[in-house]
Amino acid sequence: MNHFNHLAGVCELNLVIRKLILTGLTDKNYARLYQAIDTTFGVDKVTLNQQSALLIVHYDATHTSLDALKTIIHSQQVGIDQHFWGRIKASYYQFVDQNILEQKSYKEVSCHHAPAMTKRK
Repeated sequence: MNHFNHLAGVCELNLVIRKLILTGLTDKNYARLYQAIDTTFGVDKVTLNQQSALLIVHYDATHTSLDALKTIIHSQQVGIDQHFWGRIKASYYQFVDQNILEQKSYKEVSCHHAPAMTKRK
């Protein structure tokens, strides 16, 4: 795939998919929540099912994170389901997002290549 299949600010290498079960989703806050998440920089695709209260978000983890999405969700008076596996999954999502963010500026080092030599005059 090339980079033209995604929205601006989304790199396919850092693209993650998050599935969250929401609580308190009503007809009033459904459209506002969808609009707020969809306009966030770094979000590629949003799927929000009102009947099952399932939110599926595709985003670039170097530009946004699960914590930023949680802030948006809570600002619309909607919560995230706090069952046991949901908490485990959320902590794993946060770990992966933080790891991707830290690896963004990582410079690769290889011990199998000779170091770059500068030319002497």
